[in-house]
Amino acid sequence: ELYVAAGIPARDALRYATSVPAASMGLAYEVGTLQPGKRADLVVLDANPLDNISNVRRVNMVMTRGRLYRTADVWRVIGFGTRH
Repeated sequence: ELYVAAGIPARDALRYATSVPAASMGLAYEVGTLQPGKRADLVVLDANPLDNISNVRRVNMVMTRGRLYRTADVWRVIGFGTRH
């Protein structure tokens, strides 16, 4: 969001948060983009971040190590947002 606020287009800001760091750490063969053979750690958003970069906060699901997790289910299990 700060990149976009500084005038960088959302598409570039997303790349600066994903593929660019992977490449700079020498991990582009494994992570940073969605391609066959790469690790599929990703987030599924409820809205397009290219329309509004703040949509990166609208996480619906997370996939890590080949398992898909619904954000609402994870929050419920850990008690996030519940009152005691």
